[in-house]
Amino acid sequence: MAIKRLALFGLLFSLCSKALAAAPIAIGAEDDWYPFTGTHQQQLQGLSVELVEAAFAASNTPITFKVYPYARCMHLARIGKLAGCFNTAADASLSKDFAFSAEPLFSAPIVLWQHKDDPRQPRHLIDLAKQQVAVTLGYEYGPLFDQYPDIRRTPVRKDLYGLRMLANQRVDYSVAYLGTTLALFERYPKLQKHVRASLVVATPTLHLSFSRQHPQGAEAKRQFDAGLKQLRLSGQYQQIIARWQRFLPTEPVAPDLLP
Repeated sequence: MAIKRLALFGLLFSLCSKALAAAPIAIGAEDDWYPFTGTHQQQLQGLSVELVEAAFAASNTPITFKVYPYARCMHLARIGKLAGCFNTAADASLSKDFAFSAEPLFSAPIVLWQHKDDPRQPRHLIDLAKQQVAVTLGYEYGPLFDQYPDIRRTPVRKDLYGLRMLANQRVDYSVAYLGTTLALFERYPKLQKHVRASLVVATPTLHLSFSRQHPQGAEAKRQFDAGLKQLRLSGQYQQIIARWQRFLPTEPVAPDLLP
């Protein structure tokens, strides 16, 4: 009887182990960064969503998306509640808690926006000293901008809120990615009548960041890196990029911010 029980326990343990091994990996996705990642028309959509989903599919790795505000998504990945979160600029200050995908998902310019009636033409960080600049909570804008102490940052929950504050002249400037702002212009055409691109703050590469605390973090990174490499080799990566190309213009919209 003891042998039968031991055999049964072994069978149950094996089945449970297989079930756990096949359980989808929880990957955090930002809720409000369309056209890259966001809830749009009541479903999760975007360039990054398609790339992440396709890369894991290419490596036969089941995943499930968990949708959160970016700051919450990164916090949950940092403490090991999520295996990863996207999209993240690969800032050295984050490397203690996260391992970044070997290849970026894409790169995109971050733009300083100003009111159309504002005649100023900032070209250097010093031109932003003592100015009120709307920034989105939890976002990285590159070390040059993030570490400059003299900017008066006004934190907002969404890019849209910062741009609306700018349109209503409640702040001097707003910082937002070009692609997300172009998508907001499509949705809120009146917004475009009041703001214009001032200069490019940075053009970072955006990655899927993997938790160093989550038990599946390292394996998720390995599978994702292999899958993304396969997407690039097969041409599927470029096909996905092409579907979202209007949000990734290759021509500069403003001069680069100089140190």
